[in-house]
Amino acid sequence: MSGIANEMAGNSAPSSGSEHLISHALDKILEVPQLHGIQVGIATYIMSKVQDHRYTRVNQVLTDTGFWDYVKTLNLKKDDFKKAIELAPTIKPNRHTFIHESHYREQALKLLDEDDLLKTILH
Repeated sequence: MSGIANEMAGNSAPSSGSEHLISHALDKILEVPQLHGIQVGIATYIMSKVQDHRYTRVNQVLTDTGFWDYVKTLNLKKDDFKKAIELAPTIKPNRHTFIHESHYREQALKLLDEDDLLKTILH
């Protein structure tokens, strides 16, 4: 369905939200970025919590698949995610997602410091 929506829109906007912008920002700032899916998975959890939308389900899928166990081995940096969240709105400035709103960016940044799960994977 997302492919059809992308075709109708003429771009990837219907299936590429804040989580993808955070991943693309990480691509810009990291010397060696992680796989896109790893970055998007973490950012999906962050943004689902910020939006208070299905984050329990997102977390359950990422837990059941071993995603979090794998991510814990990657030595990811919280400061990199903070920089990426700040940079993300500039990646596609003409697109409007939650990350473009300063209120939601602030929530995402706060979550990086306060969320117990993120504390276990981001150093």
